[in-house]
Amino acid sequence: SWIWKESRDWKLSIHRQFSPDRLHKLDNIVKFYNTSDFAYRPKLLETGEDFLREEFIEWEIINTLSTFDMATIVNNIADLHKYHNQVQKLKDYLIHKSEFYVWTMASSESIKNAIAWYLHTLLMSVPKDATIHTGYIHKDIRPWNVIKRPNDELIFIDWEWVEFGHILADVQKIIHLFLQYDTKKLDVFMNNFAKKITEDREIVLMLDAFYYMMTTWLHLSKWKIDLEEFQRLMDFKFNSFIKWKLI
Repeated sequence: SWIWKESRDWKLSIHRQFSPDRLHKLDNIVKFYNTSDFAYRPKLLETGEDFLREEFIEWEIINTLSTFDMATIVNNIADLHKYHNQVQKLKDYLIHKSEFYVWTMASSESIKNAIAWYLHTLLMSVPKDATIHTGYIHKDIRPWNVIKRPNDELIFIDWEWVEFGHILADVQKIIHLFLQYDTKKLDVFMNNFAKKITEDREIVLMLDAFYYMMTTWLHLSKWKIDLEEFQRLMDFKFNSFIKWKLI
């Protein structure tokens, strides 16, 4: 993965060296920096064929979020999403994004089949001409990748996985990591977030269900949650899409 090296002036910058198999990720990061002026990230100071040097930020890891922090993250990721905004067909997008999870990452045939079944259920419900707006997403928002400056400004670091996608990919990551046990903050977050995107409610529910499934599986599989528990969680989330199986 990463090969980390701190420069001599480590209080001012961080030097990151990329192994040959990770150079495509360096290309993605450089394109992101060159095609957007997103403010909530370290400054890129220098790039080379296999390295980049970026600003070092004095930081504090975010373990808990205040209501103010929640609103700030909503605004920040919504601002990120506006860069290179593209329109894609929802069904094509779901199929493309699911390939990585279902066929590459699924840890067992039973989980793979369960994900494929719920994905099929979801695709059956997608309106034929439904479209979504996609843009840059961070894709790896975790407590150690969100830092707070002394002025309370929140900054996202570690852009190794930056790519095009829908903003709900980042939202579901935040929900699982920060908010899964705090329904009050979750309501505040989702109410603020709903005002920031252009899709109608039906499309948002479909995307939310899709990323809930993918994010839940990625996190819970580490804790060896069994298939029955996974299906229980999915049935709860997919209740508006599974009626057809009873017909």
